[in-house]
Order: sequence, then structure tokens, then C-alpha cells
Amino acid sequence: MNHHQGRCPRIGNKWTPEEEQLLIERVRRQEGVQNIALHHERTVKAIEMRIEHLIRKLSKGGMKTHDLCETFHKSPNDIQNILSSEPNPPSSSFPMKEDTQERLDKIEQRLEKIERLLEKIHHRIKKNMTSSS
Repeated sequence: MNHHQGRCPRIGNKWTPEEEQLLIERVRRQEGVQNIALHHERTVKAIEMRIEHLIRKLSKGGMKTHDLCETFHKSPNDIQNILSSEPNPPSSSFPMKEDTQERLDKIEQRLEKIERLLEKIHHRIKKNMTSSS
């Protein structure tokens, strides 16, 4: 998926409980990360990170490793690796290297939206100028 061409408009948006539930259902159906990312209008990396987040969240909520394995189609070893590698909060206010590309992608998306809005404004002004002449 090429999110540089405006195909991931939900970059940076918060995940809703409904969207998380839909993500879980799609993972259960083994739709594939690329397809899921397309349907959720998010990057593959965002989908992968949210899946790991949900595994941690459901585990803390009492879901057993066996059920996590079945739900997310992961091995017990994969689940344990995810649970043991829970990310720590950043130690500083500077962005981490892993976040840099995602932050740049968000900025690029916002700039593309601004550019589209400016084009609309330009066309409206041009239309108003020609109709008032």
C-alpha cells in the first residue's frame, strides 16, 4: 500500500472500540494485513502495532494465551514475545527513530489535505471573479 498517494486518510486518527472490534474480526478471518490496512485506511505498520496492542490489552483483561493464539493466528511463542516486549513510554520528548517515518507520513497527509483545500478555494475565487466580470 502506498500511503504517499493519499490512500491512508485515517493516519493519526484514534482507534475507536468499533474499529478495534472490526480489526479483531478481520484478523480472525485471516484477511491479511495488507487487505486489513486497505479497509481500515491505515498503514500496514499501524495495523501490526494495533494487533500487538490488542494482544496485550486482551491478555491483561484475562484472555488466555491459547485463545489469543486462536484469535490472532499466532504461535504461543509469538504471543509471549509480544507480551514480554511491551513498549515503554519514551524517555524524552524527542520522537523515537521508529516513529519518524510515521510522523513524516502524517505531516505529508496533512499537507495534501491543505493543498486540496487551497485548490478548492482557488477555484471558488476564480469562479467568483469570472462571474462578477
